[in-house]
Amino acid sequence: MGWRAHCSKPTFPIERVDHAFVPIADPQKAQAFADGLSAQSLHVHFDQWVQRFCPVVHRFRSGYHGSFMQVEYAGDGVFCHPAQLKPLYEAIVRTAVHVIKAEQVATFLGRKLTGAYPGELGHHFSTRIQGTGIRHSRGPARIKLYDKAGLITRVECTTHDVSFFKHHRYVEQRNGERVFKLAPLRKSLYSLNDLRPLMQVAHERSYAFMAGLDSPDAEHQAITKMAAPAHIKGRSFRGFNLFLDPDYQLFLALARGEWAISGVRAADLREHIKGLSPGRCCYILKRLLLLCYLHSNPLILLRFPTLGASKKSK
Repeated sequence: MGWRAHCSKPTFPIERVDHAFVPIADPQKAQAFADGLSAQSLHVHFDQWVQRFCPVVHRFRSGYHGSFMQVEYAGDGVFCHPAQLKPLYEAIVRTAVHVIKAEQVATFLGRKLTGAYPGELGHHFSTRIQGTGIRHSRGPARIKLYDKAGLITRVECTTHDVSFFKHHRYVEQRNGERVFKLAPLRKSLYSLNDLRPLMQVAHERSYAFMAGLDSPDAEHQAITKMAAPAHIKGRSFRGFNLFLDPDYQLFLALARGEWAISGVRAADLREHIKGLSPGRCCYILKRLLLLCYLHSNPLILLRFPTLGASKKSK
């Protein structure tokens, strides 16, 4: 919203890609430049444009009045490579279609959902050549998520009626009394300073909810790591395949809760896995150590007898 309205150019190098900026030398300066948009500066530019394109305005005694017809507030998350964004974005947007309900949409927009609400709430999922997008709407306000240029995830809050958003302000009653209370935003141009933080909070709520969604990419990487062989000092140790019954029985034994405190020993594995010889058991434990599965799980520990533990103190 701030980029299009600024008439001055930024003093730092940027590159525009389809209504977005991907290579930005200084993101903090870029954000400060976008936040510099104010209603006062817009009013000054509007006065200049009106004098240029509508010179007859001087005949109107009351001048002109600026109001909002539609407002969009967008926030971008920029990735370095498309390979990083594609699997994560596809998982999030397709999961959000099923997970985000009417209650979450109302929460994003700062409202509560009640049974007496007469308006319409909806979801719209679309796949186009440009990419995949999802849109959640409640009345005149919408929250959209889509990708751009394979590098950007954009959350966009849109409304064609700014009075949908409410804030605390002074309201003049019919009896002339001024009361400070929660009231809808005015459609005046000077409501921009109050509208920006309200839309920004809607962005933050949406991002926070989607950040809590599980991505299947982590599970895929864990399975790939489990199945990949390890090469140590010229020797190869094969990975684990849970479709094979011996490996499946091994992980069923390791998943027992009794190892969470005392750790698992070779004798414990032989007790719960039939036909496991001592030599084979030691080889399995070495594979587990080398492939770093037990080290990454704090609930499963290995116990090895040491020389100091076997000696008796004199």
